[in-house]
Amino acid sequence: WSEAADAWETMIVQGEAGVFPYIELAKYYEHVEKDAPKALMYARGALNYALNTAPLGTEREDTAQIIRRIERLQNKIRRKQGGIPL
Repeated sequence: WSEAADAWETMIVQGEAGVFPYIELAKYYEHVEKDAPKALMYARGALNYALNTAPLGTEREDTAQIIRRIERLQNKIRRKQGGIPL
């Protein structure tokens, strides 16, 4: 897993593969490392990338999925913090 995470980090730094490395890192930190705040950071990075690379006047189809992931992670963090809003 750590080699894959390193590869995804490198892809982000080099601007390769679009939202893919962001999403994979979000999944990795959520499910493998159990680090929801870090997963949320990568999910937000994916959304930022998607919105900034979409042609004007359009929305990428994966944007809705990314937003759902962000909302789910925010809810998970809230529950862990005892309902404190983000």
